[in-house]
Amino acid sequence: MLTLSLARALTGIGGGGLLTMSTVILSDLVPFHKRGIYQAINNLTMGVGATLGASLGGFIADNAGWRWTFFLQLPFAMFGILVGFLFVTDSERATRQGTGLRQIDYLGSTLLVGGLAIQLMGMNLGGNELPWGSPVVIGCLVISGIILATFLYVEGWVAEQPVLPLSVLTEGASITQNLFAAGACTAVRSTFSFRLLIERLYFCFRYSSKPYFPSRLQKQDCD
Repeated sequence: MLTLSLARALTGIGGGGLLTMSTVILSDLVPFHKRGIYQAINNLTMGVGATLGASLGGFIADNAGWRWTFFLQLPFAMFGILVGFLFVTDSERATRQGTGLRQIDYLGSTLLVGGLAIQLMGMNLGGNELPWGSPVVIGCLVISGIILATFLYVEGWVAEQPVLPLSVLTEGASITQNLFAAGACTAVRSTFSFRLLIERLYFCFRYSSKPYFPSRLQKQDCD
């Protein structure tokens, strides 16, 4: 179990890095008027992987062993590294505005991550662990708003290469693309949640006389 947990953690870190780097490469190398096509292909690949990943992983684990769910990813990873090494080149903009770590907007990235983390903590605590009127929840939301407002100021008037240029928020094509992406993500998440609901109801009806679920869920969903 320890090996499985460590392998899953390593895979998650690598998958998060691949997802981020694919977005960075698209935004840096692909012209804006062609970016939607490449982003659509990227989103389609992600959607297919998220839909088939659990079923395919379970099939491989049942028939070949759970280790093969990790080994089979290596050929695809090597292919991606090879394609990136052969075809991804440095942009001309990097030579004019600095290279490497100097291009990173450290202040903006820190403010964005910190503001969203505090906001998520407040939203998660509110209504669950603490009431919405709790000083902790209100304080988290207020502090998050201040940090995110500071982030917008930094991105618009301080950072030389902002992680979120404010001009993107006013372009019609970008707004349409973001709204479509948000709708697609909402549809995917809703489908996933609906599947979980159907599975829960199925097991409730099938195993209602057995302690299949934890007591809290069984009392809430099956009684």
